[in-house]
Amino acid sequence: MQKIKMMVLACAASGLTACGGAAGYQSLDAGLPGATIQLNKSYGGTGAGSAANQFYAFAHDEDCDSSQMAASFTWTTGDQASLRVPADQPIIVWAATVYLQTTGVSMVNGNPAPNVGQNGCFNNLQFTPRDGHTYDVRQASTRTSGECALQIVDLGTHAPPPDLQLQKYEKCREAEG
Repeated sequence: MQKIKMMVLACAASGLTACGGAAGYQSLDAGLPGATIQLNKSYGGTGAGSAANQFYAFAHDEDCDSSQMAASFTWTTGDQASLRVPADQPIIVWAATVYLQTTGVSMVNGNPAPNVGQNGCFNNLQFTPRDGHTYDVRQASTRTSGECALQIVDLGTHAPPPDLQLQKYEKCREAEG
């Protein structure tokens, strides 16, 4: 999880455009039992003077040691990434949304420079994907609130998976150090 957090911070520091589409998770072969997870760009409130980046990672252990970047979205990327994951094995979906916005201009050494503010949010949910099912994943958020909600819905039942549970972010952080 530490490497994922470092990538998020590096992307935010680089202006959020260099990391669109970054991925490390390898989708499961179509011939193997699995489920499809559709990751969606689902942030709002960007525009003049603001930018956002949204990241999703997967882990198959509760300490998040196996975390791999699944998708990254910016204004330069598409709106959805679909990946196949093993069926009947618990998976942790980690999501992060980071906003940067200019808050005005100040003078630095006699030159105008933008004042930049940042906010964002992180969430982890765990569930067990079922063979042949497709899951819609969205972390809905807005720039002004700094709050977000990670939602996972089985598109066949239009309901969350029955075993969906919050995976405490702190548990992954404990494993780091």
